[in-house]
Amino acid sequence: MPRAVGGFISGDPEAMTRFSATGPDPGVLGEQPAFTRVGMPESAVFAAVDAVATTELMRFVTEANQGFQSYTTAARASGGAYLDAEAAGEAAIVGVDAGYRG
Repeated sequence: MPRAVGGFISGDPEAMTRFSATGPDPGVLGEQPAFTRVGMPESAVFAAVDAVATTELMRFVTEANQGFQSYTTAARASGGAYLDAEAAGEAAIVGVDAGYRG
């Protein structure tokens, strides 16, 4: 986890570039039972409520996985930016050092 150090953010860029968040498994939805409207009168109400709940669960799983993918993309991009900035800083220092030795 990055932390503030002297007004700058200090993090572990290698870990950030390897980061891979995993959202909920869509398999939790599984096979949906085919409730029948025959039998007890309450079974039709149960089937209707179950259908609404299943739809909401599917929506949640989809949105959660999209969010986890966004977090992964942002973390990896930030790690890459850290590494790019580090390389640029190193090149600048090497360039200054070469100028003094020149």
